[in-house]
Amino acid sequence: MEEQPALDPKQSLDKPARKQVPGPVTSDKSSSEVNIWSGRRVGAWPGGASKAEKQRQPSAYRCHPATDTGRTRGSEGQINTFCLFFAKGMCYLGSACTFLHRLPTAADNAAMERDTGRDIFGRDKLPDSMDNRKGAGSYERDMTTLYVNYGGAGHYAMPQLRHMLLQDFGCYGPVRSLHVVPAKTIAFVRFHWRASAEFAKEAMDGQRLQGSTMHEVLAVRWANDDPNPTAFFAKKR
Repeated sequence: MEEQPALDPKQSLDKPARKQVPGPVTSDKSSSEVNIWSGRRVGAWPGGASKAEKQRQPSAYRCHPATDTGRTRGSEGQINTFCLFFAKGMCYLGSACTFLHRLPTAADNAAMERDTGRDIFGRDKLPDSMDNRKGAGSYERDMTTLYVNYGGAGHYAMPQLRHMLLQDFGCYGPVRSLHVVPAKTIAFVRFHWRASAEFAKEAMDGQRLQGSTMHEVLAVRWANDDPNPTAFFAKKR
């Protein structure tokens, strides 16, 4: 079932991009040091806490397109690479950034299809044989579906949960379909464009659903295959 039409997100570059944080940030987690480029933890876990405990900590930052999108040195210089720090709500450069501070469009996705080796952030994609579901993904297939583990938010009724998922992921690009598996507290969010999926993956990993009081922390990565039959047959076409 189609959830949103394949339309470019409404955004304006009339204003300079604002600084999302006052200074450099090395981690998108409030209590751990994580390599922002690879998404991997740097060093040992502090305080004797388990890895699972640290993974439950939400990101202290978030990208808000309505207020964060704007003109940068990158957009004025016709750069086509998006700012990874911006997607995570962590860019301290604002209008001085040499990368894009906006959401991907249909034109961006078309340009990306001509260069299948890198994602919109300039990271190298890898073959399927190398598990890169937490990173830039694979160059061997057109990946548009995200796997989302929403954990504690499973206590919400299905209509409310679907609304929250569509609201949060849909603000980063047009969602083609949403398939929720309540028994496993996971969802598969399928976008119209891979460029949107790449942006939303980085923006939503480690976040909480807006409006939720269940203290869940989303785990977002590339899906191997969407179990939704509609998505399966759509790919076959």
